[in-house]
Amino acid sequence: MIKRLSPSVDTTGDGVADGSITQESLTYSLSGSVVSGITQQAGITGGGQPSVQTDFAFQPGGLNKTTEVVAGKTTTHNFSNGVYSSVQDPAGNNTAQSTNAQYRPDMQIDANGNAAQMNWSLDGKHLQQIMNAQREVTNLSYNSNDEVDSIIDAEGRKTKFTYSDANYPHLPTRIQFYDKDGTTILRWSELTYNSDGRVLTEKQFDPSGVTVQQQVNRSYYTSGNGNGLLQTLTRKECT
Repeated sequence: MIKRLSPSVDTTGDGVADGSITQESLTYSLSGSVVSGITQQAGITGGGQPSVQTDFAFQPGGLNKTTEVVAGKTTTHNFSNGVYSSVQDPAGNNTAQSTNAQYRPDMQIDANGNAAQMNWSLDGKHLQQIMNAQREVTNLSYNSNDEVDSIIDAEGRKTKFTYSDANYPHLPTRIQFYDKDGTTILRWSELTYNSDGRVLTEKQFDPSGVTVQQQVNRSYYTSGNGNGLLQTLTRKECT
């Protein structure tokens, strides 16, 4: 890919489309037949200057890293045996991660040295447990369709997910929040989706699941520059 353009848009606010915006333009640098760098420019209107330019250099000096330069500031991405291992921001702060045999992250360390550990299923499909730097544990379980069935946080509170939309079977239609005893429902939400999988309605019920306490309705543009974008959001408090 060398260029990605937007549809024709109104850039002056007069209601008339003025032309496309170059959302992304890529220029490649080669070392022999190998790509050694990419210059990425974004937000170009007409023949103007880009709003953002990013310069990437791959394995500069033969090192296992990629540098990313924006406005003269350099971020360095490091690799180990071809696997992403750490990043250093322009201020010199480092974050790192290690991976398991399925290349899933099993430890992430932030710039302050705080480590989070992650446990995965043997096949690497399901993230089953997260332990933060304070050794607080969050557990996740899954249903037979590989969807998150429930999450139990570090305080023992469970969030339960139900999926019943035939068109979007992996999107939750009911989310129930339980107290620490695992049986007392504190509240729950029910969601519906449009044909594109975007949330149309979100209802929050009291613990009985009968009384709606709050409802949020959304609508979306169906044509033009805003096609698919949120058009209205209406929140109703129910008493």
